[in-house]
Amino acid sequence: MQLPTEPGTIDDLVADAAAAGHQVSARLVRDWTELGLLDYPLRRPAGKGHGSKAALYTANQRGLFLTLLSKRREAGSIRSLARIPVFTWMYFSDEHVPLRQTRRAFMT
Repeated sequence: MQLPTEPGTIDDLVADAAAAGHQVSARLVRDWTELGLLDYPLRRPAGKGHGSKAALYTANQRGLFLTLLSKRREAGSIRSLARIPVFTWMYFSDEHVPLRQTRRAFMT
């Protein structure tokens, strides 16, 4: 499994999962974001009065998503999966997992 090197949209995360053999939906990505398993994507404005472009997840978050998917069956629960972003933050610092995400994951 090759980890992504570029930021991507929620559709890219779903495509990454499919390429790795996992069947997921955009809803799972949104749910995991709310629980702190993933960080909120970076919003991108489209300009004055034109709404916004699709938000982007960082390359590190895309890699974390694939890691979470691969460990999902072993973990058995969301609570156990929430340890992965906390560990990643402790080991790699804010570069991979920001503190705001770590706090949400820790509360999960």
